[in-house]
Amino acid sequence: MSDEIRLNAFPSSNLQALAFLYVQNQDLTGKTPAQVAKMYFEAYKEIQDNNREIRK
Repeated sequence: MSDEIRLNAFPSSNLQALAFLYVQNQDLTGKTPAQVAKMYFEAYKEIQDNNREIRK
């Protein structure tokens, strides 16, 4: 057995953290888990795309 400890933590990147914070601060009243997940992934992609543009 290896002495290495692998931790899988969320968020594991600043992009994940920003997307999570964005969704957390939205009105989620009446939203289904699937709708919340979609909001998260859309926010993540938008932030990711924006980061790529900034780096160009």
